[in-house]
Amino acid sequence: MSLTLTGRIDAAANYMRKKLDCDWKHATMVVLGSGFKAFADSVKPKGSVEFADVPGFSAPKVQGHGSSLLVAESDGKPILLATGRIHLYEGHTAHDIVLPIRAAAKLGVKSVVLTNASGSVNPAIKPGTILDIRDHINFTGKNCLVGANELGAQFVDMVNAYDADWRGRINAQQKLTSGVYCGLVGPTYETPAETAAFGRIGADVVGMSTVQETIAARQLGMKVVGLSLVTNFAGGLAASVNHEEVLHEGKSRGAELSKILNVAIATRP
Repeated sequence: MSLTLTGRIDAAANYMRKKLDCDWKHATMVVLGSGFKAFADSVKPKGSVEFADVPGFSAPKVQGHGSSLLVAESDGKPILLATGRIHLYEGHTAHDIVLPIRAAAKLGVKSVVLTNASGSVNPAIKPGTILDIRDHINFTGKNCLVGANELGAQFVDMVNAYDADWRGRINAQQKLTSGVYCGLVGPTYETPAETAAFGRIGADVVGMSTVQETIAARQLGMKVVGLSLVTNFAGGLAASVNHEEVLHEGKSRGAELSKILNVAIATRP
C-alpha cells in the first residue's frame, strides 16, 4: 500500500534523524544547483546519506548535480547540504521534488538557501552575474500545494517569498544584483520568442528549478533566500545555448559562489 503524503514525509524524516547527527532547529538547509558544486567540496561532512537510500527520495541524475545529503558546518553554524536536486523534466512530480524540503522542515529546519543556474532574458544581466532572487514567476504549470492540504494552509501568502530581511543582511555584506526568476519545466532551452515573452512579463532570468521548493518552504513557515548563477544569455539573446556552458561558468565562479553562500548562512535571521 502506498504511503500518504504525510507518511512519505515522516518516513524520510525518521531515516534522516537516525542516520544524521544534526542540530536541526539551528541548521540552515542549502540546496545546490548546477554550478555550485565547489561549495560541497569546501565543507567537511560530519555525516552523509545518499538520496537513493532515503525513503521516498530519488537520486539526481543531471550532470553537475551531486546525489547526497551532508551534515556539515559553515563558520561553526550547522548546515544540511543537498548536493543536488531532482527536476520536473526528469519525470518527477512536484511532490517528489519538494520532499527533501518537507522532510527537513519536519525535523525542525527553519531556513533554506536555494541555488540554481539560470539563463538571462534581460540584456542588462550578463553571464557571470550572481543574482539575488527577489521574486519568482511559476511558469511550470505545476504547484506542489495541490493535494497538500494536510500539511497546512493551501492559500499561502507569497508576497515575501524570498525573505527581504535575510536578503538585506546578505547584500549589506556582499552586494548582489537582484532580479525575478521564472521557473520553467524544461528540459529544452528557450526559443527566441519565449525569451522575448518572458522578458515582457517581468522575468530577468529563467531556469528549471527552485519555484516548487520555495512554495513548499513557505507553506511550512521556512524562510527562503535564492541565489542564481547566470550562466548564459537565453535563446535569442545568444546564438545557441548548451549545458556545457552552464557547467563551465559554475566551475569558473566556484570560489565566489562559496563565499556568498557562507555569507548567506552566517546572516540567517
